[in-house]
Amino acid sequence: MRSLAAVFLIVAFAPAARAAGPVDLAGIQLGMSPTQAIRAIQTLHRALRIRAGHAQFPGDPHPYVDTLIALLPNATATEITDDLGIAFATPPTSNEAMSVFSDIQYQSRRAPTLAEFRSSLISKYGRPAWQSEGADAAAYRWLIPAQGMDCLDTRVYQLLRGFKSPWQPLDGDLKRTARDPARCASVLTYDLRLERGRVAEASAHLIDVAASLASTQASSAYLQKLRNAAP
Repeated sequence: MRSLAAVFLIVAFAPAARAAGPVDLAGIQLGMSPTQAIRAIQTLHRALRIRAGHAQFPGDPHPYVDTLIALLPNATATEITDDLGIAFATPPTSNEAMSVFSDIQYQSRRAPTLAEFRSSLISKYGRPAWQSEGADAAAYRWLIPAQGMDCLDTRVYQLLRGFKSPWQPLDGDLKRTARDPARCASVLTYDLRLERGRVAEASAHLIDVAASLASTQASSAYLQKLRNAAP
C-alpha cells in the first residue's frame, strides 16, 4: 500500500517527462465528484482512512458531501504521515471538487533534498509563476492555465502557509482587480519546511478560484431562497 509520500517519491526520482492532461494534486483533480475522488484515493493511497463530511441546507431534505478527509492510520512521530483533504462545491452548483489539500511529513532518512523536490515539481507542473527559497523554508506557486489571472489576494497566500485544510475562497479573498472571476486561474501552492537542506514537510493547495467563488455566491442565493420559501 502506497502513501502520498511513497507516490511522490516514485514521481520524484523517476525520469518521466512532465505529464500531459489535467493538473492533479496527489491524484485528485479539480472537478471530480465525491465518488470519483474516493475511487482515486482508494486506488492510489489504500492505506489512508477516508472520512466524508456531510452538510444540509435548512429546509432541504437532501444532504451533500462538502469535504473528504483522508488520514494515514496508526501514524507515529517516527513515521511518514500523510493528510489529504478535498472541499466540494455546494448546491445548487455541481457537487465537484473545488480545492485539494495535501500535507506530507518525512522521516529524515527518507526526506528528499530541496533540489530533488523542486526538480520533481517542475517535471510535473512546469516552472512556477513565483517562488521563494530560504534556509528553512521554500514556497512555490503555479497559475493554471499559466496565462490566467492571479485573482487571490496576497493575504490568502499568507494564510495558506499555515492552513491545514482545503481552502474555499470567498468574495473578500479576491483582488479588487478581479472583476471577471471566470478569467481567474486555478492556483497551486507548495510550502516546504526544510531541515538541513531536506524537505521535512510539504504542504500543498490546489484551488479552482472561479468555481469556489461561483459556488459561494450560488449557495448564498439558494439559502436565501429556502428561507424565503419557509412558512
